[in-house]
Amino acid sequence: YPAQKLDRSDIYIDDKWTFDKRWQAYFGLRYDHLKAGKDDERAVNMSDYSTGSLSPKFSLALKSDAKNTTYLSINKVWRAPSMPEFYWWANYARNKTKYLKPEQGMSYELSTLHRFDQRYQVKVGGFYQDLSDYINFRHYNPFLCYNIDNAKIWGLELESQIKFDAKNTLLLNYTNQHSKKTGVHPDDRQNGLINELDYMPRHKLGLTYMYDDKLWNVRYNINYVSSQKESPVATNGSVIRIGGYTVHNLAVTRNLNKNSSLSLFIDNIFDKDYSEQYGYPMLGRQFSANYIFRF
Repeated sequence: YPAQKLDRSDIYIDDKWTFDKRWQAYFGLRYDHLKAGKDDERAVNMSDYSTGSLSPKFSLALKSDAKNTTYLSINKVWRAPSMPEFYWWANYARNKTKYLKPEQGMSYELSTLHRFDQRYQVKVGGFYQDLSDYINFRHYNPFLCYNIDNAKIWGLELESQIKFDAKNTLLLNYTNQHSKKTGVHPDDRQNGLINELDYMPRHKLGLTYMYDDKLWNVRYNINYVSSQKESPVATNGSVIRIGGYTVHNLAVTRNLNKNSSLSLFIDNIFDKDYSEQYGYPMLGRQFSANYIFRF
């Protein structure tokens, strides 16, 4: 009988210091707490669960000159199990004497921003995450959720911005990422991905056109995700490649006055047939609209 509840509470404090025209520093401290359990006595598989962690965060920015800025970020990472992760662990875990632990570890980022002129700038950087008790969720029947001793994720990022004029801007983002896992859990059985994480596309590319004036705001974005790998339990260790895809989205907003606006959204404009996870096709073309009134 599935019946569960998760209570999350978070407290954080942060501050930014400007030492002079060149140096800026940011420091943050965040406490997260999760309490989970059953909300019906018939949910016999649900276990009481309580965990929390204090996570410091630090970043530093050095503005070498008017055109160049370097950024360094060092953060503790902590992520509690989500509602579905907690549910599937509670119902199908082989050994429930050991709780599904939160992910925790360290995250490092180093990047540099160069402004060629007032119109064009590029930011290039690298990232590295070293995570203990990585939460792995097998999304295909049987749905298993468990911790992997250690996972490492690293890669490069590129961000570029071109301002054609006061109204028209083009953004380009590219990510190249890699992963490695060690200390495989017994529930990671029949997984053909021995050394790497599933659902880790090597390339991600985003292109966004923005138009802004007093009456209109337009966003047209193109998102590309390269192929991904999965090894469902039911396939006896076979590795399945989920094809890459490109999705186009449009958002148009008409500012009626200073207090109200009307927006139209079209997601997956060309009705692309694609999946982000094996066995779960994404929605086709979608239309939505909203009206906002600001008091």
